[in-house]
Amino acid sequence: MRVLLSTIGSRGGVEPLVALASQLREHGQEVRFCVPPDFRDWIDGLGYPVVPIGPELRPRVSSSRPAPQAEPTPEQRRQVIEATVATQFATICEAAQGCDVVLGFGSMQIAAHSAAELVGISYVYATYSPVTLPSPHHAPPPLPG
Repeated sequence: MRVLLSTIGSRGGVEPLVALASQLREHGQEVRFCVPPDFRDWIDGLGYPVVPIGPELRPRVSSSRPAPQAEPTPEQRRQVIEATVATQFATICEAAQGCDVVLGFGSMQIAAHSAAELVGISYVYATYSPVTLPSPHHAPPPLPG
């Protein structure tokens, strides 16, 4: 089986996927990753193919202090969200070529399920925290405003 492990998150979300990939490889499965570019060198070094997705998460070190950023307008937020979703579709569809299943991790996987469906393969969602699962008993976490 060929598996795409996909997440958009921090090292705390990527490390468990590396452990899962190790176990999958021990059982004869082929694994590739779709993760933020920050982790490409590390995962490449472990012998897994990587397709970067999303922005770098680590701040770049700079000798000058960055200027304060103005709060984005609702229109700017809408444009960023639209671009993010479009990028996810393109990137995940490309990364999933030749795979049998996409395992999407984390709540930022907006397009992973639909991308797997477009490619014609199975999709499984996993989470590290049940707060991201639908529940009639708990409201979803609030989004920053």
